[in-house]
Amino acid sequence: MEKIKKIAKYTTNILAIINALIVGLIPIWNLPNIWNLISKTIILIMAVIGTYLLGDKAIQVNAQDKKNQLLQDEMEEEEDICLDLDGEDNDKGDEEDGDNEESIN
Repeated sequence: MEKIKKIAKYTTNILAIINALIVGLIPIWNLPNIWNLISKTIILIMAVIGTYLLGDKAIQVNAQDKKNQLLQDEMEEEEDICLDLDGEDNDKGDEEDGDNEESIN
């Protein structure tokens, strides 16, 4: 997959250089109209390759985000288990504090 991406990037760069030469030389050498069509075709090919590269990157980022979220969820579950094993429960502690304040008043 990495090799395909590398080839796609180089191909896009080469096509951009060729297209710039064509666009620059058309008015200078009065090239026939076919060169405008060739230039448009090159632009289309570059757009397709660029869309492929961006789509692949978006999929990789999304997969990495899901992986990070799963790891974070696992860490939170482990923290909850550790708190339960220690006998600490934040909700019960707050209620007891509230009862003590009422008895003092």
